[in-house]
Amino acid sequence: MIPIIVPTYAAVLVLMFVFLSIRVIQMRGSAKIGIGTGNDPAMERRIRVHGNFAEYVPLALLLLAFMEMQQHSRYLIHILCIVLIVARIVHAIGVTPVKENFPMRVGSVLAIIFGHVARKQIAERGEGGAGLATAGIVLGWIGIGALGIVVLVLVVLGVVSSFYR
Repeated sequence: MIPIIVPTYAAVLVLMFVFLSIRVIQMRGSAKIGIGTGNDPAMERRIRVHGNFAEYVPLALLLLAFMEMQQHSRYLIHILCIVLIVARIVHAIGVTPVKENFPMRVGSVLAIIFGHVARKQIAERGEGGAGLATAGIVLGWIGIGALGIVVLVLVVLGVVSSFYR
């Protein structure tokens, strides 16, 4: 069986790779760095985001294509491809800043967990801060909702494209 689903997602990932390449090229031009990082931490981070993408995405796509060739569930393949895309976006956003903000990598989930823990402790101790805890929960769910919308759009696009063989 010739893979049909994975190439669609591979095309999206290629566009992401080109975008990451352009970011490195632009920074090289503006910082006048011909080769290497020029001891610029921001340049080093952009290069690593781009390099990490180049190191891991091809292998992941190859394995996903093998799964599709073995006729694993279409839904599973769509889900895994979407997870790969989302993970690469989150990685790029989380690793690019020089002052790395680790919670950015898992911010929505952490906001929900900590918000619920805080609300429980506030209720048990009778302390203030319930509004902030609720705000954390709401922002966490907004982040997950936004991610869900992106995933849904990608699934729909992937499913529709798989019908046109």
